[in-house]
Amino acid sequence: MSLKKIEQVRASKLFRVWDILVYALLIACAVAMIVAFTVTRDNTPLDGVVITYRGLDVFTCDFKQNKYEILSQSNVEVLEDDGDILSLKIHGDDDGYNVVKIDFAERTAKVTDANCSTHKDCVYSPELNANGSVPIICTPHGLVVRPLVFIDSGDIIM
Repeated sequence: MSLKKIEQVRASKLFRVWDILVYALLIACAVAMIVAFTVTRDNTPLDGVVITYRGLDVFTCDFKQNKYEILSQSNVEVLEDDGDILSLKIHGDDDGYNVVKIDFAERTAKVTDANCSTHKDCVYSPELNANGSVPIICTPHGLVVRPLVFIDSGDIIM
């Protein structure tokens, strides 16, 4: 690089007008997306829960009718059922398991225990408490706990 070119670079402004406009536009788009996702989220109370193991529904629960149905006896074991609290142990094909606690009074569902890995991401996932809640996923066991009204696009998450 020549000395003349170096002097030109030093003399030029750090940001030009078009640079600032582009950065402002990017920030405005990011803020608009955040607002759109938080405002349009469905925060109505949870209508029910569906538990899926390896792509097959094994348990459904409807809070409006206050009833549940075990669809796979070989995968679902009821640990506790006192009317308000229902604790389920979801067994896998191997020795894997997840414990799901469903609270009928609070209309919530949460994975409380698992032996999937040392991280146990599914246990630390936020509980389902609204129809717009993000599903709880245990990737090693292939378990998904999702709201009853959740629309599944059919895409496989890897």
